[in-house]
Formats: sequence, C-alpha cells, structure tokens
Amino acid sequence: MCPILAADFTSASNLGHAFGSKSIVAVGFRFALGFAAFRFDSLAMSQTSPRETLPDEYLCEIGRVAVEWTKAEADIEWIIWAFLFIDGKSVTSAWQKEQQGRAITTHINMLLRIDIMLSLARTCLAEAGAALNEVEEIAKVARELYPRRNKAVHGLWSPLGNAVFRQGYRARGDVSPFYDVLTLDDIKTVAAECIAFDERIKAFHPVLAETLFVQYHSERR
Repeated sequence: MCPILAADFTSASNLGHAFGSKSIVAVGFRFALGFAAFRFDSLAMSQTSPRETLPDEYLCEIGRVAVEWTKAEADIEWIIWAFLFIDGKSVTSAWQKEQQGRAITTHINMLLRIDIMLSLARTCLAEAGAALNEVEEIAKVARELYPRRNKAVHGLWSPLGNAVFRQGYRARGDVSPFYDVLTLDDIKTVAAECIAFDERIKAFHPVLAETLFVQYHSERR
C-alpha cells in the first residue's frame, strides 16, 4: 500500500464536516490516512476504475476558479506589455502592440510572469514609489493565491459525503502522492479571492499606463 506521509489538520476537519459531525476530527484524521492510501492503491492498480462525477455546484465553483484566475494571468501579461511598449504617443500603446506582447508572454508560466513583471517594475518605476509598491503587492498576492488556485483546480476528484476528495501525484525529484478533502465553501473562497485579485489588477492598469506615459515625457524634457 502506498504510504501517506503527511496529512494536514484542515483536511481531517473537513472529513469530519463531510459526514456532518464536528466531534470526530481525530477519527476523521485516521480515516483520512487509511482512505487516502486505499484510494491511491486503487489508482495505481486500475486506471480504468469508474469514478463518480462531482455535484454540479462543485463543478461550477471549480470552473469559476479556473476562469477567474485565467483573467488575472492575462491582466498580468498586460502589465508586462505596458512596461515594454507604452511610449509618448498614447497611454493605450501597449494594446496597440498586443501581437508583439503575446509573442513574448503567451507561453510563459504564471510564476515567471510575476518575476518578469517585478523586474520590469523595479527597473522602470524607480522614481514612482506608489506604482512600484502596488506592483509588489500584486506580485505578493499572486504568489500567495497561486497554490490555493492550483489546489482548487488540479487533481483527480471524487465526491465524499458533504465534501470532495482530491488526489494525485507529484513527481519533482521523486514520486509522491497528495490528497485533500475540500468543502464547497473552501472552493468558493478561492473563487472569490481570484475575482477580487483580478479586479485589483484591472484597476491598476490605467494608473500604470498614466504613470509610464508621464514618466516617458518627463525623462525627455
């Protein structure tokens, strides 16, 4: 049987919640270990075993996380384009160079986009402290939210009482299993965080565009 080497208290609590009881956290913890190990054994032995479809409300919220996070990724792309392409002609010149921007950023993963955005901000906004601070805050939130988004989107899902069970494998240097028990509220929370995060980025777009536009002309006086 494949051993589960780590289990978090939240998953155990969620397991208790899944069966409608707050008094079985310890039992739920032990059951989570055994149940997860059993499921991983089943996954390893039979990749064609039937799996139940998640309830529609879970599918809806998982999809919402995926959709809203993709918007945030696209809006961080725009920030990179703004640093590269906004000039003295127009504050919208980054959009006018959209094809060139996409050629650079389309196949860059989110974490690398964040690093590029930060490097450009610290190069281009040295004299614009407020704008630089906001880029750094956006990067901080992105890095904090990124693993929670992944947890709500990636994995092999199964219904589990009033919650859902997520499992899979990581293979970074070695192969190790992972599992989580998530409630609908857990996933709704991540979706709401993704929505708020994207709204923050979009609100910053015109501020950054104007800052770069003014700075461009100030440097040429």
